[in-house]
Amino acid sequence: MVQQTPSAAQRALQEIRQAIANGEIAPGSMLSEHDLAARVGVSRTPVRTALVRLQDEGWVTIYPQRGALVRQIGPEESRHVMQARHAVEYASVRSLPEPDRRALAATLTALVDDQAEQLARADLARFVEVDVEFHRSFVVAGGNPVLLDFYDKLRARQVLLTARRAASGPNAERILRDHRHLAELVEQGDIETLDGALRDHLATAELSPQD
Repeated sequence: MVQQTPSAAQRALQEIRQAIANGEIAPGSMLSEHDLAARVGVSRTPVRTALVRLQDEGWVTIYPQRGALVRQIGPEESRHVMQARHAVEYASVRSLPEPDRRALAATLTALVDDQAEQLARADLARFVEVDVEFHRSFVVAGGNPVLLDFYDKLRARQVLLTARRAASGPNAERILRDHRHLAELVEQGDIETLDGALRDHLATAELSPQD
């Protein structure tokens, strides 16, 4: 089977999104099509296409004739995102039948092991990707496509907040410990304790006014 190479627009999308997620491009930066095209090594047309997609995903805001502004997330929005995530993630697992709950626990445990490996490699970008996959697994297990569609719309803000926190080594280690504890609670079927543990874990990812 011949492996297809990504199109110029796909490559631009991936590289720009990755640079924002890992902090190479800081929140509040104004991006120009010309500079991004030079960075990625493509023409301005695929960069323009990529920026439109990034705006749809919530990463940037496009200002005609000026460029694209990388979104900044303040403490209030951060708190609202975490409240929404808790509501959706917990609602998705609180009534899971035992076979589905055990399958979820196995998935979560494997993802924690993957995330531990990425932390050991100091691969922040992949660490954040696995973080998103870990939490998304709760919603996937619930089997509600409406909730999953809503949850996926929070992805860009989730990545930005997680990357900002995980850039600190101690914070990344705490995320990993929390994830292992959450996986254990799912395995044990202790859903009542899971509610508070999940809420506390997400609360640590909120931005404080000084962030």
